[in-house]
Amino acid sequence: MTERLAQPIFVVGAPRSGTTLLRLILNRHTEIGLCDETFFFYYAVRRRRAFGDLSRSRNRRRLIDAYLSTRRLKEMGLDLRALGHRLACEGTSYAAFFSTLLEFYADAHGKIRWGEKTPLHAAELPTLAEWYPDCRVVHIVRDPRDVVSSLQRMPWGARSVLRNARVWKRLSAPPNADRARIKRRIIRYEDLVTDPPGTVRSVCDYLGISYEPQMLVPEPRPPAKRPWLQRAQGAITTKSVGAWRLELSHEQVRLIEWLCAPEMRFYGYPTMQPPASRWLKLRGTWDAIQDAIGERVRRAPRMWYYWARPRALAAEERWLDR
Repeated sequence: MTERLAQPIFVVGAPRSGTTLLRLILNRHTEIGLCDETFFFYYAVRRRRAFGDLSRSRNRRRLIDAYLSTRRLKEMGLDLRALGHRLACEGTSYAAFFSTLLEFYADAHGKIRWGEKTPLHAAELPTLAEWYPDCRVVHIVRDPRDVVSSLQRMPWGARSVLRNARVWKRLSAPPNADRARIKRRIIRYEDLVTDPPGTVRSVCDYLGISYEPQMLVPEPRPPAKRPWLQRAQGAITTKSVGAWRLELSHEQVRLIEWLCAPEMRFYGYPTMQPPASRWLKLRGTWDAIQDAIGERVRRAPRMWYYWARPRALAAEERWLDR
């Protein structure tokens, strides 16, 4: 049991790739308790200068008060007072703070394997591997055309196809020599939904746990507060595989395939459109620039908090989904 407790599990991948579905499946295992999205690197690690060295109790208290006041933590259904006390005692570094939070979540659900799911933490794998050398990473990838098609509908997604495609490209980077030390199991969303038992068994083997059939049985629970998470709570289905064929134009598909072609080949997603013309590339790039400028204007209040009042996490959070 001690050895297993020393192997945290992290589910990562581009947004809209099936990370929520995979987390729910794994959490039905009798041993696994994976915390939902913490955005710990965004809220805490990137603000180390603001919060300071956590070996000092005063700095720990600053981070505890700020972090536990966020809606994201409040919605986890944890005893925040007890969590705050435990973090004050054990969270003496950013790595220890993070693991204490995740262990507390697993303990609260009677589980012995702890971990977390934040899609954007796919960009933080080197740090996670440094903090937890024995961690297990399950990286789920999905056809970028379906990912972009879904992101286009999200209230928090970019309006530019190229910007959304860049998100997929950055968070779906294949393993290379620099990442060789990261223990990572890559699965495809399409394989998960077309062969749930076989894919989940392979993940269980990688994690060193036995496969349990109830992992594939949805649990009755209130619908997720965020509508875009509700589908993952139901039965596993292939309904959304290939939805991009009806939702994206030929030009949009060409732009995605132009940007993501190397990664698509690596993961076995064939390109379907002729190469994008130079004019289409220029127009797509210009649209991405305009969209990025517009987003920065819309999110100026949030960025003001990030730079001017970096410890005011709850105040900044109110602007995250705008």
